[in-house]
Amino acid sequence: MKTKERITKHSAEEIADMAHRGEDKTDWEAFQAITQDELKTLITNDPDEAGWEWGPPHTEFPAGIDVPKKQLTVRIDQDVIDWYKAQGKGYQTRMNAVLRRYMEHHQKRKAS
Repeated sequence: MKTKERITKHSAEEIADMAHRGEDKTDWEAFQAITQDELKTLITNDPDEAGWEWGPPHTEFPAGIDVPKKQLTVRIDQDVIDWYKAQGKGYQTRMNAVLRRYMEHHQKRKAS
């Protein structure tokens, strides 16, 4: 376990062990039961969210794209990461959009 300020990080193995010992205090049934409207209300009333203005996403995806994400470790050149981060919030989404467009382009070429 690593601790920095009030942020505590655990490995996946440590989390699994904690859950096995019953140390997970999350009420997953209650979490799963929250509606989108309730979630919006909770976010609106959260003092940590005060002052944030959520605008439209920087990247527009084609209609119907709602693909689940998977966490992945990938090595990307530092200058590429720096450039995307300099564009503002949502840099990972933009990187994903570029990869998606590249994939779709090659899928279309292969189908032709």
